[in-house]
Amino acid sequence: MQYGICVVPVMPVRATPSHISEIISQLIFGECFTIHEKVNEAWMKVQCRHDGYEGWCAINQGVTVEQ
Repeated sequence: MQYGICVVPVMPVRATPSHISEIISQLIFGECFTIHEKVNEAWMKVQCRHDGYEGWCAINQGVTVEQ
């Protein structure tokens, strides 16, 4: 399983893997998340470890770590 950490001040979590998709939540700098899926090397489906929200984030806004 892959995990990640938000490395930008605010990382939008979107309903679909698109920059024009609705923002359904946000992660803030330092928050951890679980990565469930990756699409086109540009998007990742994540689940926030703090509150369980799931959605899509741009890959370049987080650092991936392996456990």
